Amino acid sequence: METFWNQLGEPEEQLDELLWEVYHENSKLTTLNKSVALNELQAKTLDLIVSQDYAGFPKVALPDLPVQPDASLWQIMHERTTARTVLPKKMDVDALATLLYSGYGINRTNADTEFPHPFRTVPSAGALYPLEIFFHHTYIEGLEIGLYHYNPSMNSISLLQRGDQSRALRDVFIQPELAFNSSAMFFVTGWFERITFKYGERGYRFALIEAGHVVQNMILAAKALGFGTVPVGGFLDHRADEFLKLDGVTASCLYCLALGDNQDNA
Repeated sequence: METFWNQLGEPEEQLDELLWEVYHENSKLTTLNKSVALNELQAKTLDLIVSQDYAGFPKVALPDLPVQPDASLWQIMHERTTARTVLPKKMDVDALATLLYSGYGINRTNADTEFPHPFRTVPSAGALYPLEIFFHHTYIEGLEIGLYHYNPSMNSISLLQRGDQSRALRDVFIQPELAFNSSAMFFVTGWFERITFKYGERGYRFALIEAGHVVQNMILAAKALGFGTVPVGGFLDHRADEFLKLDGVTASCLYCLALGDNQDNA
């Protein structure tokens, strides 16, 4: 029987292999799993980058204190919806800073702890933080249109590609209209060595879980700021990685979030 994934060009025999079962079994914790010694963990962690720097690209500092929306968490969770349709809506850099901080910002230091990095607004296995956030925008006032990367350690964003890249993004998504109708499109990407060196196959599972934490935080913050969101899993992975200039193996796109004016709730 023809399926949605067949229509995207997935080989029929590949679908029959049930690779998710193989992966899930291989990523289970057992009493045979070996742990990494603390001194080895600390040494390895120091060799890994906490946040990609993108040295040489223009940087924009974000506000030290992001805007705090005047809404209760319970109210926002209760009223949260997924927008079926969004349209571009102007936003400012303060709102952008709030979204990025909510998703992956640093909220306290790791001083006097055994953990390797400052802590962030989402839980992370071993406080290793294997994710990076990129975004493309056309409607943020006071910010040059283009593709950016967020660096929580420096509380800044880097302009990686100038100009409107919506036409290129159109070929990334199963719903190509999202590329044109959103104010901004966020990309949550996994940098797997940062977590698999300690947790092995389980580390990949942890990275996926963490991506969900990030996007949910951003969804709630966007709602509090008066924006609609569309969580997007329907994208062509190779094209998304090519757009972000990731190799697709050591680093790859995991999850996307379209933001704009909510036109239709569900």
